[in-house]
Parts: sequence; C-alpha cells; structure tokens
Amino acid sequence: MWRPMTALSCRKPEEETDMRYEIIFSGIGGQGMILCGKIAAEAASLYEKKHSVQTVYYGPESRGGIAESYVIISDEPVDYPKITKADALVAMSQSGLERHLEHLHEDAVVVIDKGKVNTENLPETLSLSSAPFTEESIRIMARPMAANIVALGFFSAVTEMISPDACKKAIRHNVPAGTEEKNIAAFEAGFDLGRHA
Repeated sequence: MWRPMTALSCRKPEEETDMRYEIIFSGIGGQGMILCGKIAAEAASLYEKKHSVQTVYYGPESRGGIAESYVIISDEPVDYPKITKADALVAMSQSGLERHLEHLHEDAVVVIDKGKVNTENLPETLSLSSAPFTEESIRIMARPMAANIVALGFFSAVTEMISPDACKKAIRHNVPAGTEEKNIAAFEAGFDLGRHA
C-alpha cells in the first residue's frame, strides 16, 4: 500500500507567501471519498483558478476496502504531486483516521463522521471537528450515499480552503444526472453544520 512520504514539509517558511495545502479524504469503498477528492480538486482548479492535483488509492475490493483521495491545492504549479505532511484529513472510517495520524501536521484539521469514528487518544494539538454526516445524508436523501458530500460541505466551512460556490459547481459537474439538487442540499447541510461547529 502506498504511504504518503514524510521527508518533505508542505508548509513554506514564514517569509514566503506561496500556499500549498494538502488534504486526505479517507474511508472505505462505497463511501465516495475518491469522488469527494475529485470534486475538491476541480473546485479549486476550474472555479477558483488555483493549481490542484488529485491522486487516489483504493484496495482491490469493490466495497469495504480502502478508498482514499489525496488532494494538493497550491498558488503555484504543483512540483511534487504526493502528500508529504497533510494539513487536513477527512476520515469517514476508523481505519481511515488511524492510518493517517502519522502523516499529519501536528496542528492539522481532522474532520470525522460523528458517531462512526472513535477519537479517543488523538493528539491534543490536532484541530478536531465532527458532525453526523451519515445521519444528515439519510435525512436528506433517505440513504447514506451523500454522507461524503455532507462532509465536503462541512470541510469547506471549517477550513475556508475551497469556497462553497466553487464546490457546488463541481458537484453539479460530477454527480449522476438527476441527483444534482439533492447533492447540493447535502453540501449545504454540511456547510451549515461547519459554520456552527
């Protein structure tokens, strides 16, 4: 299994102003985390005119195995396309959280699905946020299938790294035809949760 390299730092010295922001979207197959990363990368590059790179990793299982998306957003062209030390982790599964703790900056933002992921014994320096993404998806769509989109909305609100307008444009471009409005509603529900987190 590929592991993010840790030899390089993604943060620039204070005197430099170029921004490089590294995000891990981690879960298991069927939770839509690869789609979540694709939407985030497209939102940043196509609609906010930043530079972005997305890479993915998934296990051989169609459901239940590892499914992850790694996104880098930068003011400048991305010269190294892999995660070095992530600034944010969106974890929809327990294994997704535990697998990447060593790959995070000490003050990274960690976003989890409340009630689905145990956060005991996390380093106190991490900035932890949680909300019931799966429950919100069930409320909106009667199924858990949009929990990833709820999580993306929450992430957009708590980090302000990708604007909600850019995300919604990218969502419309990537979700199945006929589901656009419900997915936008899921995003907005997550964004509202994030604003009040």
